[in-house]
Amino acid sequence: AEHQADDATDSALGAHGLADSAVSEIEQAEDAITVAEDAGKTVGLDEAKDLLQQAEAAYETGDYAQAEELASRARSSAAGATKEGGLPVIWIGAAALVVALSAGAFFLTRKDGGKGVETPASFDLDRLFEEHPHLRIDDKEVIRFIAESGGEVFAAELRERFKVPRTSLWRMIRRLEREEVVEVSTIGGQSLVKISQNYLEGGS
Repeated sequence: AEHQADDATDSALGAHGLADSAVSEIEQAEDAITVAEDAGKTVGLDEAKDLLQQAEAAYETGDYAQAEELASRARSSAAGATKEGGLPVIWIGAAALVVALSAGAFFLTRKDGGKGVETPASFDLDRLFEEHPHLRIDDKEVIRFIAESGGEVFAAELRERFKVPRTSLWRMIRRLEREEVVEVSTIGGQSLVKISQNYLEGGS
């Protein structure tokens, strides 16, 4: 029995170690993709992004070894990405500028105090928390922050506000999305996280 207990402990520690390694590799792959994008190296980057998505999916199912391997391949693929030659690079830069300006305009429209700006939506957080009693404390803090920000924020804002790794935040957002607490869309290449419209004040 003592040997079995030791084996179980070793197995648990091993799984925990694999999970940590997988998270680290996924974060490194994300960083490598970001670096490549910032440098305009887009040729071959789609493969890296696809591998990263597969790695995140594998992590979600608990296959940490597979997640680590896929993330490692994603990181290598991102490191091998190259720039497009000639004018396309200029167009990529122009597109990035348009995205940045669009994102900036979006942020400005969410600021309070200006004339003509609509009143932010109000959400019934009491009902939301009552219907999801298992939510963690950090889940509730994130949800309150989103509600106070007009009901929607970019994932980058959440990372900056709560100082959490991208992978940890991604797991939280995906969990809340599966439970229909939040909705996720993409605007200008950025993930926008919104509280479900089901929890608007006066909604059903």
